[in-house]
Amino acid sequence: MEGTIRYLEDELKLPVNKEKSGVCKIKGATFLSFQILRGKIRVSGKARTKFKRKVRELTKRNNPLSMYQLVQSLNEYLRGWVNYFRIQEFKNIFRDLDSWIRSRLRSTQLKKWKKPHKFQRMMIRSGYKPEDAHKIWVKKNRWRSVNRKEVRFVMSLYWFRAQGLVFLNDFTM
Repeated sequence: MEGTIRYLEDELKLPVNKEKSGVCKIKGATFLSFQILRGKIRVSGKARTKFKRKVRELTKRNNPLSMYQLVQSLNEYLRGWVNYFRIQEFKNIFRDLDSWIRSRLRSTQLKKWKKPHKFQRMMIRSGYKPEDAHKIWVKKNRWRSVNRKEVRFVMSLYWFRAQGLVFLNDFTM
């Protein structure tokens, strides 16, 4: 550490903040919200936690915005975040975050539809037979409702693309 600081300050004339600087094994190091694991760069756990907190804030269920407006405001944050972290090499991180974001948006949309009959009309519009759609009853206030096959069919990947949602996984290398 002392030799490195001496080289940086004397030879390169660069100031070194000794409080923030340190020497450690690469396995435990976090630098600019990145970690190196098994020789690959990934987003740190702290950065993912901060990301989820911000997405939760943007996708509150009692949000008065329409789904289009909600997706547009969310897209601004997602584009900035993914442009910074796009060099990470673990594809499953973006895939898992995408899935979680879509579940948050499904939950928000179910709440906005208020009445189960509205969801049944959306099922019919998506391709269900009317007699089958009227047999389905989805609870609007339950997180586990977003994983029902009917909800995932109505609010599919194509539906989210039509809403204009940015998918993080599209930016992976």
